Amino acid sequence: MAIKQLYLFSHQASRLYLDLSSITFDDQIILMLPTSMDTRYPYHQFRLVFHHSIVEHFAQELQTEGYNVVVVRELDIQACLSLCDAASNVVTFVSPIDTATINELQSALDTLDIENATFIEDQFFYLTAFELHQWFSEQQHWKMANFYIMMRKRFNILMDNDKPHLGKYSFDGENRKRAPKDYVNTPAAPVSIDSITQEVIERIATEYPNHPKSDTPFFYAVTRAQALDALQHFITHHLATFGVVQDAMLQGNPFMSHALLSLYMNNGLLSPKEVVDRVLQAYEANKAPIEAVEGFIRQILGWREYIRGVYQERMPEYKLINHLNNHQDLPEFFWTADTSMNCLHQTIQETIANSYNHHIQRLMILSNYANLIGVEPLQVSDWFNSMYIDSHDWVVTPNVHGMGLYADGGLMSTKPYISTGNYINKMSDYCSTCYFDPKVKEGPTACPFHQLYWSFIDRHRDTLSTNPRMSLMYRTAK
Repeated sequence: MAIKQLYLFSHQASRLYLDLSSITFDDQIILMLPTSMDTRYPYHQFRLVFHHSIVEHFAQELQTEGYNVVVVRELDIQACLSLCDAASNVVTFVSPIDTATINELQSALDTLDIENATFIEDQFFYLTAFELHQWFSEQQHWKMANFYIMMRKRFNILMDNDKPHLGKYSFDGENRKRAPKDYVNTPAAPVSIDSITQEVIERIATEYPNHPKSDTPFFYAVTRAQALDALQHFITHHLATFGVVQDAMLQGNPFMSHALLSLYMNNGLLSPKEVVDRVLQAYEANKAPIEAVEGFIRQILGWREYIRGVYQERMPEYKLINHLNNHQDLPEFFWTADTSMNCLHQTIQETIANSYNHHIQRLMILSNYANLIGVEPLQVSDWFNSMYIDSHDWVVTPNVHGMGLYADGGLMSTKPYISTGNYINKMSDYCSTCYFDPKVKEGPTACPFHQLYWSFIDRHRDTLSTNPRMSLMYRTAK
């Protein structure tokens, strides 16, 4: 009797796929850790530890229950398929999203002449790949706001019959404020390092000694149970204040009220549907205000699904777009945090320490600066892919090239997200201890963001001056 073979990458280590494949104790589960995927970028060691530890814990959990599980560490995906016996077995994969993984897997299947493999749809999204394609193909303009409204209606989330709850789809007007003077938050949920994770930490440090690393002890969840604890921790301690400070930045407070759940949804530990459902339950129990709940849900139901669609519909050419013709190299201090600009120093230092920072730091500090000095988009997205624990190319490329750098010429955003130091001073306390002063326009202590901003405006006048949302800047620049 033929057995079933289920092949899973590290971001697919979920029981959902065992159930969908009807895997029994007589079948075989192969968990793949190919070196080719570990070295696609110079990944931060935290990201490598995270992926490897997820696999090792999942394997132990299933083996304890009696499943036949094999962890395969090989040079590439093709070598990982050495156990594949498609001639006599039923071979199943979960469809990857990242283009590089799709191409490498397809090449391996072609080389090994495996023609009858079956593929399961990725289960960690609301929409299937076909449903995404259907929506995007019907739109003249790919506006995220329209996508989000469609998703709210389709899944009946925060809707009162056919109307948005409390009359609005977005409550951003009540959000995105500077952190109050009395703002305090609870640290991220603690996660104990067990012997499995410790062994992985030591192995990664030995095998990838030159990859970016942290002096901070590893603290992320690596099992579904731990990820569920992290979800509850967010709802209990951070959800109520998420909205109002979601764009705020404070020195010494790298996480603010952010959820730190993207990595768990992107890697098979939490489904976006259960995260949204739990947040809605908290709202119904009056544990958080509507502006926090709606703002958080928009990030998952709207933005996360939307950028996957952009990636799916526009790759591989999207990775090479460069509408603003930027060709400067990424500054070396992006890897070291060795810069006298305090906002960049603080943000990059936190990235090195935690392999994470929140979206406004990624957008209005890192991407803003890279765009203002004209860094080549691919170099910026390569850095984001390398440094962040929640990175996958399907996440990074649209966020960086589209939202962060306007490299797609406005497919995702109506104007470049750029600013002088005034915005940074408004939304953070970085400027209070910086050598540079955002209120000074000229001289040695003038904030570099001021001159860089107006240089950008002048440099791209021919490209951007006709943009209605840029007209005020160009009238000011005359």
